[in-house]
Amino acid sequence: DLESEGHEVVVAGTLEEASSVAQDDRPFDLAIVDVMLGEESGYDLAAELVSRSGEYLPVLLVTAGEIDREKGFAAGADDFIAKPLDPTELEARARSLIRVGRAIRSQGRAARERSEAYEKLVELDRLKSDFLSTVSHELRTPLNTIILLSHLIEREGHTPTDEERRLHDIHVIRESAETLLRMINNILDLAKLEAGQRDLHPQQAPLRPLLAETSDLLEPQARAKGLALDTEIASDLPETAVLDREKVIRVLINLLSNAVKYTQTGRVVLRAAPWQDSITFEVEDTGNGVPAHLAAKVFEPFRQIRTGDTEASRGSGLGLTISKQLVELMGGDLLFDSREGEGTRVSFTLPQLRELLAEGIAAAAPAVAASGKGRRVLVVEDDPFSRYGLKSLLESEGYEVAEAAALAEAEEAIERRTPDVLVLDITLPDGDGAEWLQLLVKREGRLPFPVLALTGVTADEDTRRIERAGVTAILQKPVNVGLLFQALQSCHGAREPVAGGAGRG
Repeated sequence: DLESEGHEVVVAGTLEEASSVAQDDRPFDLAIVDVMLGEESGYDLAAELVSRSGEYLPVLLVTAGEIDREKGFAAGADDFIAKPLDPTELEARARSLIRVGRAIRSQGRAARERSEAYEKLVELDRLKSDFLSTVSHELRTPLNTIILLSHLIEREGHTPTDEERRLHDIHVIRESAETLLRMINNILDLAKLEAGQRDLHPQQAPLRPLLAETSDLLEPQARAKGLALDTEIASDLPETAVLDREKVIRVLINLLSNAVKYTQTGRVVLRAAPWQDSITFEVEDTGNGVPAHLAAKVFEPFRQIRTGDTEASRGSGLGLTISKQLVELMGGDLLFDSREGEGTRVSFTLPQLRELLAEGIAAAAPAVAASGKGRRVLVVEDDPFSRYGLKSLLESEGYEVAEAAALAEAEEAIERRTPDVLVLDITLPDGDGAEWLQLLVKREGRLPFPVLALTGVTADEDTRRIERAGVTAILQKPVNVGLLFQALQSCHGAREPVAGGAGRG
């Protein structure tokens, strides 16, 4: 008795009744079909049931006499049984066919899942190939601009030229370099997130300077397209919030960059407002918007939304993917709302990370306005061009700068004259800067001067290792000029210039 074993048995007396039952979309484990259904044929019913079933359906044909087995198999039959029916034999054959049918369907589902997974992998592989091809082009394009304009400026030398054009060329070089930096940061962020590096570095961050710094980075691009880039800050926005400042800036830069890229006329707005104990950030544009059928794909990695606009088709296709992951890492959710032909609004609300801050992560020291005049900085950097750039920049602000290309040279420079601040590249040809600082602490009892560490590594463990060396601040290469001067000013607030010129002798 199949019903006593938990099977639901549905009985139909005619071909029409059976066809009606088959249309209910209920999955059946077995069809037991009498070959003779009055004037109708069980062969036809068997064929119909098999064709209607989305998955494998075993069919047991019942006959009172001779059966056309070839016709039965052609109709989809798996087995035959003759009348008069032996209940024991019928149940045995039914159980066997049900068991085989379930196994075949399970294998079929597994095969379909494997096929779907394979198709997804093929699609991901295609997207990654497109991504690598796109990134190669996107990296080479700003590099080409930098090289060509640098060559032009170098060739002009001291010949009279239009100063406005020269300044424009220098501005384009800087913008091209920052485009490269954003792309590299996105690639590195994705690699870190996929590798499970999900550390947060919260600090008591001033909000208005954070918003101004972010807006200032994208303002030249907006201005070049004739767009207004506005910042709207709620009057009750707190002065500071406990956030991972660098990650928030990274997300806002990605969102603003996308907004400027996809907007041809009108404006882009960056907003910030308090919400309960959280902070809400929003970027809105008056661009073309994203079609509804593509909106669900905007967060897929390596996916570029093609809108027909040449500029909008550029980029790595990683910005929104990484932004969403970073926002979720910080405890928020990134919301995307776009209407084709009207524009796009992207927003996220972040809880303040006071719990993490309370665990011992130091709040950022406020910048103290101070001039570089009379203050000595020792720059330790092995790359001559980077060293020259730092030296020139600092001297333009009144700092007195000494140079060293290695740790051994740094030791000698410190012996000759103790600096007010040490700007130290962590990776040097004759040793690791963080280890050298730890040895200096053991020898001196403490660091004798504030240290600003320069690093090109982004791994969280490397960052923690540098922090343990006792540095005042860590600056990622390429160095953000505003952050460099902010860190220097913070050092000035804690230390007066060293009197005289004697070293530690």
